[in-house]
Amino acid sequence: MSTRRPVTLIIFVLSLTVVLITALAGCGGESTPSTVETSTASSASPDAGGNTIKLGYVDSLQGVVGLDGQRSVQAVVEYLNGQGGVDIGGKKYQIQVVSIDTNSDNDTARAGVQKLISEGVKFILGDDTVSGWVQLTEENKILSVISGSAPAALDPQNKYTVQGTFINTGSGVAWGWLSENNPDVKSAAGMYPDYMIGHQEASKLETFTKAFGQTLLGTSFFPIEQSDLSALATKAASLKPDVFTTGGSGINVLAGVFKALRDAGYEGQLWLPITSSTTQILKVMTPEQTEGMYITEDPTEFEQPPVATKELMDAYAAKYGKWDSPTIFEINSFYCWLAAIQKAQSLEVDKVAAVLGNGLEFEAPSGKARMVSRPDLGGDRTVDAVYTTYIARVESGKAHSLDTIDPDEALQYLKKLFGW
Repeated sequence: MSTRRPVTLIIFVLSLTVVLITALAGCGGESTPSTVETSTASSASPDAGGNTIKLGYVDSLQGVVGLDGQRSVQAVVEYLNGQGGVDIGGKKYQIQVVSIDTNSDNDTARAGVQKLISEGVKFILGDDTVSGWVQLTEENKILSVISGSAPAALDPQNKYTVQGTFINTGSGVAWGWLSENNPDVKSAAGMYPDYMIGHQEASKLETFTKAFGQTLLGTSFFPIEQSDLSALATKAASLKPDVFTTGGSGINVLAGVFKALRDAGYEGQLWLPITSSTTQILKVMTPEQTEGMYITEDPTEFEQPPVATKELMDAYAAKYGKWDSPTIFEINSFYCWLAAIQKAQSLEVDKVAAVLGNGLEFEAPSGKARMVSRPDLGGDRTVDAVYTTYIARVESGKAHSLDTIDPDEALQYLKKLFGW
């Protein structure tokens, strides 16, 4: 349970849209993947004795989120392999990561997945391009853990595909907490990048305000490559909402939205919908502009990070020389997959899928998590995930912890949001 503290006009970031995972909804023919990189994270040959798990990493390596995810996965894999590997059914296995750069293109991703299947890969960590290749993986019994909001990741007809991050649930949990603890927050507005994920986030804001009783004053959109947001920000600030939010991109873009709002004279509450490192935020905004902003706190900034968080930080620093505050969104899917094979004590895809589909609980860098079903989508199998949400307020350039929402409490907010 969380320890509540009253806060006036609060907003915080949800543990949700680190959704910089740009994805196109289309599905098409085959093309050559722009990058196929095989990463073996051990000085010993991973093929020694044949005890190797090949893990596909299918994501855009052209953006911060996908690249940070790949680097983080490689660092943790190298650490685990250096400790002797993963114990499955009484045998030690080394993990071999095979990366496909999708460039956020479904055709490129599909060609890459076909290559992974031909190489005997049975497990994939993927992005929103899953829409273009899920049929392949389902037909070939390839288990896929997705970091993205594509509907294909939650389709109840699938047997071997789940969504392993907080992307679909984190913001709803945070908004529910806001509404319960701050009844004076009556109105909201948002600004989003003008592409698929930005529109998805705007749609979520409409859903949140309807479910929890606020008035949505307006949403606006901007080309993601546009750097001058002053005109849009001036118009948005004139709405004078109790709280203003954004989402659907990386921290540099989202903090840029808030900077433009502050420059335009908006003095209300800011809510940043992405698990946020103040180090990253302050690369864009001044300390004065961030004062009083509410965020979903990044556990990597805790004085005593959780075990999985510290493991990631230590492994990353060991491989790359230092912890440089990478985005810790997509690495969560790796920990979801790892917990599943460890609980199943098997590499048989059906057995691992059964564990994931039956309420798996696991520890990840973003916090304690649990697989949950989505009855609103017509299925009983647990295909989505809910995470611990850490609410914090930025003061003097630092995040100050305010509240913690565990998965049990988070589910109560989601039941109201989704009508379960």
